[in-house]
Amino acid sequence: MKHNYLKHLFTAQLLLCTTFANAHDFEVGGIYYTITDATKRSVEVVDGENKYNGHIQIPDSIIYTASNSTEVRIFADWISTNKKDKSSSSKKYVFNVNSGCILKFDWQVSSESYDLLTVKLDGTKLLQEGGDKSGSYEYVFKSAGSHTLVVTYSKDESVSSRNDEGRIYNITLTGNVAESGIYHVNSIGDHAFESCYDLVSVSIPNSVTKIGSGAFRGCSGLTSIEIPCNVTSIGGGAFIGCSGLTSIIVAYDNTVYDSRNNSNAIIETSTNTLVTGCQNTVIPNSIRTIESYAFGDCTGLTSLFIPNSVVWINNYAFNGCISLKNLHIEDGEELYLGYNYANGEGVGKSLFYDSPLETLYLGRDLSFSYGSSYGYSPFYKKSNLTSVTIGDSVTYVNSHLFSGCSAIISIEIPNSITGIGDYAFNGCTSLENLYIENGKEILKLGYNAYISNALGKGLFYDCPLKNLYLGRNLSYNNTNPYGISPFYNCSKLTKIIALIQIEDLFTINTNTFQGLTHNTCILYVPYGAKETYASTAGWSEFANIVELEPEEITITINQYGSATYCSPYALDFSEVEGLKAYSAIGFNSSTQVVTLARVMTTPAEAGIFVNGEPGEYVVPTIEECNEHTLNLLVGTLEQTTVNSTEGEMSNYKFTVAELDEVPMFYPFEDNTTFSAGKAYLQIPTAWLPATAQKSLNIRFDEGETTEIDELEGESGEVKTIYDLSGRVVENPTSGIYIINGKKVVVK
Repeated sequence: MKHNYLKHLFTAQLLLCTTFANAHDFEVGGIYYTITDATKRSVEVVDGENKYNGHIQIPDSIIYTASNSTEVRIFADWISTNKKDKSSSSKKYVFNVNSGCILKFDWQVSSESYDLLTVKLDGTKLLQEGGDKSGSYEYVFKSAGSHTLVVTYSKDESVSSRNDEGRIYNITLTGNVAESGIYHVNSIGDHAFESCYDLVSVSIPNSVTKIGSGAFRGCSGLTSIEIPCNVTSIGGGAFIGCSGLTSIIVAYDNTVYDSRNNSNAIIETSTNTLVTGCQNTVIPNSIRTIESYAFGDCTGLTSLFIPNSVVWINNYAFNGCISLKNLHIEDGEELYLGYNYANGEGVGKSLFYDSPLETLYLGRDLSFSYGSSYGYSPFYKKSNLTSVTIGDSVTYVNSHLFSGCSAIISIEIPNSITGIGDYAFNGCTSLENLYIENGKEILKLGYNAYISNALGKGLFYDCPLKNLYLGRNLSYNNTNPYGISPFYNCSKLTKIIALIQIEDLFTINTNTFQGLTHNTCILYVPYGAKETYASTAGWSEFANIVELEPEEITITINQYGSATYCSPYALDFSEVEGLKAYSAIGFNSSTQVVTLARVMTTPAEAGIFVNGEPGEYVVPTIEECNEHTLNLLVGTLEQTTVNSTEGEMSNYKFTVAELDEVPMFYPFEDNTTFSAGKAYLQIPTAWLPATAQKSLNIRFDEGETTEIDELEGESGEVKTIYDLSGRVVENPTSGIYIINGKKVVVK
């Protein structure tokens, strides 16, 4: 409905402009003009009833024929532009005269003697001068008609100490001219060339100071245009709909507009405003404002990076950008949408209405009013938007900001955000995963809502949430009617991970998760916090509360410096200073020595040997360990009773002899109890000699393996070979094996 309204509005505006613009005072050379100042004899180019096509060259002055009169005509000065290279620049003047008319002009050249200023009339040389000179010239026309004056300045590549330039000025034509008036073209009127689809190029003279609103709107055949040095005003939407325009070049000496850093944009340097931009545009870091319709109908624009220098974007700035899929708004301070418009209703209106956005990086707080309709949100109903990243500079999510974005599956709320407005994600019918990052500051729902007594209203309404990661407490008003809860009727939630620590845990409103099946949804809570959650109002509604793995555990080493250990979690020892972990990878039956090989990570529930100076060590937990090696140590997660032998295995207990404090493994009696978090050694009985020692010594292997070329022993017999699972191998291929209690590599 709104789209149709806008179309009707634009149509009405165009009709009004067309009706007004069709009026003109006269036509000269196929170009229509209206007198803007009769005293100064200035005119502007106006609508030519869509007759403009091909290549149009607008003159700097025109002669309007009415009746013969005697007058003085003044023409624009000219100065050369080729100061530093081997080239030439020129200027052409056309005079329509009667016999007896007098042409006068002053000239000046400031260069080396062989850098020349040349003036020719109808191909005949009037003067040619070089060096540092100046003078005046007068010429009387002997014949009536059209005459052409060409001024040229040419030079070599060297640069002199002078100005290296030539110029003519004070150009006048006096006498009984054939026309009633000389008029100077100083502006291009509003909508002058609008909808001239067959217009290929337009040459704009230096006399023009203004280009009106919508002047070239819809000129799809226009590929390039040059803005001369004296243009000081360009109206809104001057190039909207110029889908073929790939280059806008601003004269180097234009003091108001500057595109030297970007040939596809017009920048108003006095206010750092981007007036108009074209395809594949890069916005310079100097820009503070993007004007209305600046990217209007840029149908080839696919990606856009908005730098943090931009603080204002006006309404309809990207209207008609039907290919814009990727938008990156750089981190920075608040960005105002339509901020400098007098009518507050509809600020930010239709900003990306026609753009099929797919990815968005939002690095700024946005300031806009959704007025009487949430359809004014810049991202309202972006049904192709699948990827949204919110930067750490964002402090709040506006009401209705992502309403109707039906393709978003996951969203992360960083801990920088302090508030989320009402209906912010209303209608996100694919949103399954919500991640609210950890933080101590309470997240206010409805923080910037316009209805103060409806905090949190409809926040995730219609969202099929399955997984919720809740890293901090929420605050919203539940004193209003039934169904106001932000998670109301999120019946598909199967997992809630609440990482709010015990000291920060608040009670939650009884209707926070109203409509949720508390018996089937699992509530995961921090390690050690299960009892607290289960006894706190609101959280206690959940029947299944499961503690998460801790991020780290503490291992204590006694005065002897060694111990066995078993953890229910996979551990990472790689960055733990002063503490080493080992697995028992082999046993030498002849020496009866157990080989302990150092490992950096250990699997959950594995028996390990730890060695270090006495004290406490903090070891990080990891999700999983990919190391798979033979380990003869068996862990005990809980208090366990073990016999001296189990089937074909013999068991040993780690002990430090008090006399010499040497760590060893000793056999133990049946029904020996091991406490939780310990480990015992288990060796295949077949590996043990007939006369086994009472204790087994330990050899520490710091991770190196031994290469072998053959498997024969000193007497020629083949020794028993085991794989890493302890099984006998008759014909080993390449790989790692256990031979005589040592880990070896077979090539």
